[in-house]
Amino acid sequence: MFVLFAVLIATCLVPTPKTTRQSRAGRLFSRLKGPAIIIVFVGLMLFLLLAVLAAVLPTGGRTQAKIAKTKNIMLQIDNAFVNYGVEYDDHLPSAKDQAGLIKNLTKDNPRGIVFLSLEAKDINAQGEALDAWGTPLHMTVVDSQHLEIRSAGPDKTWQTRDDLDANRIRQE
Repeated sequence: MFVLFAVLIATCLVPTPKTTRQSRAGRLFSRLKGPAIIIVFVGLMLFLLLAVLAAVLPTGGRTQAKIAKTKNIMLQIDNAFVNYGVEYDDHLPSAKDQAGLIKNLTKDNPRGIVFLSLEAKDINAQGEALDAWGTPLHMTVVDSQHLEIRSAGPDKTWQTRDDLDANRIRQE
């Protein structure tokens, strides 16, 4: 980039012969003299630099959107679990693992009721519910009214500060 800048400065200082026929762009740039062309060039380089940085660096907005999506999924599962308990008089789903629990809540229950509807991308091949970063949620049945649901959060590592907990989400 420094080399391009030096070449541009050098070409601005060297006089160019006038031609009789110029394109529109040629006429525009022929009006720019010395410092003006340098300012235009620096502006273009800054624009390109900002465009590259915007494309490469993760944004806080994306992370916040994924956090909101994960919270939504967790609350949907929690509400579906409570509704299951209400419908079946506090009898717990017959699931032995998370995939079985999700299956019970999505339709595989005695009356075929859909308590939970998740997008296909929110469930992995093993039938586990995923957070927005593709990590399986951790669910523990406490009793017929309480289900602990946790997400590893944006860093995809368990037991760190960014983990999400449905109990805390409900209290927000």
